[in-house]
Order: sequence, then structure tokens, then C-alpha cells
Amino acid sequence: MTISQKLTIELIRYEISATPANPELLEAVNDEVLEAVYKFATEQDIAYIVGSALSKLNLLSGDAKTAFFNEQLASVYRYEGMKHELENITNLLETEGIAFMPLKGSVIREIYPKPEMRTSCDIDVLIHKEDCPAAINALVEKLNYTRLGNSTLHDYQFVTPAGVHVELHYTLLEDDCIPKAGLIIKDVWDHASPIDNCQYHMRMTNEMFMYYHIVHMAKHFLRGGCGIKPIIDLLILQRKTPFDNDILTHMLGASSLLSFYNAVTDLSNVWFANSEHSEITKQMEKFIFDGGVYGNIDNSAAVSASRGESKLKSFLHLMFLPRQNLEVIYPKLKNKPYLLPYYHIKRLCRVFNKDKRKKITTLTLARNSVTNDKVDSVGNMLHNLELI
Repeated sequence: MTISQKLTIELIRYEISATPANPELLEAVNDEVLEAVYKFATEQDIAYIVGSALSKLNLLSGDAKTAFFNEQLASVYRYEGMKHELENITNLLETEGIAFMPLKGSVIREIYPKPEMRTSCDIDVLIHKEDCPAAINALVEKLNYTRLGNSTLHDYQFVTPAGVHVELHYTLLEDDCIPKAGLIIKDVWDHASPIDNCQYHMRMTNEMFMYYHIVHMAKHFLRGGCGIKPIIDLLILQRKTPFDNDILTHMLGASSLLSFYNAVTDLSNVWFANSEHSEITKQMEKFIFDGGVYGNIDNSAAVSASRGESKLKSFLHLMFLPRQNLEVIYPKLKNKPYLLPYYHIKRLCRVFNKDKRKKITTLTLARNSVTNDKVDSVGNMLHNLELI
């Protein structure tokens, strides 16, 4: 861990836990270190937290002060915009009689010391699949949302007149990378109830919310990294949300995620409770720091290789999507399966598009260039976490 990374973690701990900061680390602060801290914090989308701590400790001046202030201002602006849009969605769906459940950051940020500390890039809301046509129509006709392209395998996407991105989920089963989790998540509505004074605005039980958060973290781990933010989320959930640990442990054990949860908790304790590193927490830390907010293509390529995906197989996956994915791009395929070869060829023609070709080339090069040492290291970590 570099000095800037150590200082960033220390500043998060100071801001979130209100505990004294390590004076030795604070003494290392200079313009060069602050520049590196700013770069790392923005890469991890935690600049508000870090900037707030630096400001309280009177460690900011000049360009660094301006840069962090602008990040904090942007976070407040983003939060206020999302808060306004979530209120619009809440009022609309409640009025329309459509059961809905806000997800992820929309819920977690309310237990942060300040909600604007928990930035996010979109608003995620879950509804029943059969309510999708009515919900889509209401968002477009009554809130003037613009629908973006086709649906994915799990959601419909919109942009609001103010530019906020909204994802309307009709399932939490995004893919089969953690298949045992799907057996529990499919029953999410059975673990939810209306919030106070509402009939259709639903909230998961605390145990299910934490469980889904851990599943979501594990999914991102298998795609190249989850970033620091979900670890902070977990810390705050564990401290501020009452939950039945036996229920949570049972769900995690049933989906082979208990080792992952314990290791992530251990890493949180290393960062924020002065626990000692183990070999697995060191591996996880490097993986998270290297991957940024959502992981990167190098980490993702190492994960694919460690799961036994050859270079040829990886390339073929890029060129030939599974049928269920093609049905999202070409909805007519769903009712006309005999057109599968035609749509494979049609999609392959997209390689003549410069941007599409560049993406395929970048991903292929990443898979072909990943070193054996990195594959072995990532594979060892994922095996220890029981994710593969």
C-alpha cells in the first residue's frame, strides 16, 4: 500500500468513525501526496469523504483545496438531484399502485453520517416484472423520462430531464456467476414490507438487504473488483443496522458466500479497526485498489483466466453472445429462435463500427496479455474466498 493509499484509508476511518487520525501519516502530507490522494480518491469515487476529512484536519490549501471542494460540491449537487428524482419516482409509483423497492445507494446513503457522502451514478428501483409496462408508461408519460434502448436481462434504463440515470429492475438475478444466490434472491419480495404510511413503497428486511449487498459485491469481484465504497457500506450497515446474524449467516452459507463475507469483514477491520493483515486481505486489498470503482479489464481478464477460460474461448464469448443476451439486442429472436444464426451474423457486422471494434480489440488484448503470475494470484484469492 502506498503512502497516498494508506492516508486515504486513514482519512475515511477518521471521517466515518470520528476517531483520531494517525499523526505519523498526517505528517507525511505534502502537495505531492495530496495530488496522489486526490487521484486515488476520485478513481474510487470517495473524494467527498476524503476531502471532508482533510478539510476538518486543516490539511488543504491552494489547488488541492479547490479540487476537493469541487468534488464535494459535485457530490452534494448529485445527491440533491437524485433525492429529487427518487421522490418523484416514489410519489408516482405509489399513486399508480405499483409496488416498488429502492435498491443500493438510495437506501444505504440514509444511514451515512451525511447522505451526500454516499455518491452513486444512478437510481435503482425494483418492481414486479408484470408491472413493467405500466411503470414504463408512467415514467415516460408523467415524468417525461426518456427510455434508453432495449431492456437488459434484468432492467429497463431511463434518463430524466435533469440528466439523472434511472434503472428500473424487474429482477435481481443479473447473471449466473453466483448461481446459488439466485435461489434466495428470487424470493426477495417475500422478505419485504411497506414502509411507514405507504402501501406500495417496500423495503427489504435488514438481513435480506445485507445479503443482497454481499451478493452484489461478490458479483463485482468476479467482474474485476468492487472498489472501496461497498466496504464502507458494509461497515456502516454492520454498525448501524440491527440484523439477525444467524439468519444472515444461514443465507450466506446456503449460497457459498460465507467465506467471502468473513474475508470482506476482515478487510474492513484491517482498514477501519486496526486489525492485522492476513494473506487473503492483502490480496483483496490489491485487487480492489487496482480495479477502481467497478473493476478494470486487467483484473477481469485475470478472473476469466483463473476460472479456466482460454484465450480462444474468451474471444468467442465476445464475438458470439448467448441467445438470451442476443434476445435483448434483437427482441424478435425471442419468438423466432430459428433466426439465431442470422442475428449472430448481424451482430458480427458491428465489428465494422469503429467503437465496437475498438472495444473488442481492447478486451482481447487484455485477456491475451495477462501474466501467469497475476492469473495465479487472482485464482488463489478467488479459491480462498470460495468464489470459484
